[in-house]
Amino acid sequence: MKILILILFFGFSNLIFSQELENKDFKAKGKLVGKIFWNYNYNFAEDVKKTSSFEIKRSYFGYKYVIDKKFSVLISFDAGKGSEENSSYSAYLKKAKLEWKVASKVKLSLGIIGLKQFNDQEKLWGYRYHKFGSSADLGVNAEIKILKMLKMNIFILNGEGYKKIQDEFGTHRIGFNFIAEPIENLY
Repeated sequence: MKILILILFFGFSNLIFSQELENKDFKAKGKLVGKIFWNYNYNFAEDVKKTSSFEIKRSYFGYKYVIDKKFSVLISFDAGKGSEENSSYSAYLKKAKLEWKVASKVKLSLGIIGLKQFNDQEKLWGYRYHKFGSSADLGVNAEIKILKMLKMNIFILNGEGYKKIQDEFGTHRIGFNFIAEPIENLY
């Protein structure tokens, strides 16, 4: 048993030391992140009470911190207006995640993570399906690059989205998907 403990100790010491050498020239850095969706409306109909307005429908704001070459953290909020005309803004914690690049082709994300389907839809054709599912949820995701043009995601999530973190039964949703990169990204 003592020999096993010594082997583990020296093995982990070597791993930690090699990571320190690998990250010697790396400087941790952080940045503010955000996106605002606003629009302008004008009503050309006659006898209307409100003819024009500026609106901010939704905004995302947060902070991303890259710890080293393998680890980063992100926290972001989603502030938006309700569906009623005069509703106030409300803010939700949208993402609170840790990303770990386990290997060159494997990345783990845990916490309240952004789900991949909307990012991939937007990359492929510039649009996304709204109300098709939540864009973030609490859980873990493993992204695995299989080929240059093909990646796979395996995930375990609460399945309720970031506005309702867990259902009343405490169940999880398990799934996977394959994503093909757009042709123009291959070259």
